[in-house]
Amino acid sequence: MFDSESRPQDSHPPWFRLNPVSHEPFVQLGTTSNYYIITPQRRQDIHFKVEAVNHASIQPWLYGPPIPATEEWAAASTEKEISRCADILDNWPSESDSHWPLGCPFRVVRRIDPDTNKDVYCGDFHLVREGAFLDVPDLAQRETLAKHNLDRRPGDPDIIWTLGFYAYPSEAGKGIMTAALSLVLQWSAKVLNVHKIHSSAFSGNEGSRKLHLKLGFVEAGSCWIDMPHGSERARLYGARRELLLFRWTRPDVLEHPTLVSTHPATANEI
Repeated sequence: MFDSESRPQDSHPPWFRLNPVSHEPFVQLGTTSNYYIITPQRRQDIHFKVEAVNHASIQPWLYGPPIPATEEWAAASTEKEISRCADILDNWPSESDSHWPLGCPFRVVRRIDPDTNKDVYCGDFHLVREGAFLDVPDLAQRETLAKHNLDRRPGDPDIIWTLGFYAYPSEAGKGIMTAALSLVLQWSAKVLNVHKIHSSAFSGNEGSRKLHLKLGFVEAGSCWIDMPHGSERARLYGARRELLLFRWTRPDVLEHPTLVSTHPATANEI
């Protein structure tokens, strides 16, 4: 039986650094890529989000955003994400606590410009509990699976997580998301006790398929799903689409996340 008190001592949080000016938490990639960080989402990201999900290289491969995506949609989704991350951070366990964090508070990959020390939006990802189970044909069964998964206590190794991502068009093809998501998987396995991740990509999205495989996911077949009825997305790309399925299982030997430092620490202004 799962024991919420079984978190090992070497996984005690916090496992992130704080910007000494803004107090924003972040995780910095290791020394070979030390000009990249992952952070929570910011309201300043709204413009970049709209540009990204409307771009021809990204728009066909998404399920949810309206076409065209608007500033209003991006603002609403950003506020929801900021609230979710704030709840996770507000309830982050202290050094003496034995319980696990509620989830991953990070959402955006940023590149640090070494000349200006400013950060540049590079892409978006989410690592959250699976709540859709789109590969399950029966709607009632989907809802049951989602409820059971969302009701599991933090740290339960049977929680099924899901991963989604995109690279901002001008930053695509540079290996940034590969490096960042590799860190996210290491970090989440160690800090959140993540054991299972289900992910997917629409058939034809070869870039996403290759990245999943680089990250250690295995192909798990495919399924057909209905797109939102009457939506512009269904009109443009088809009312039914094939979804490629990917599965990631935590390795037996867990690699230590390549972090620059752990708490307490400060960072240069970024």
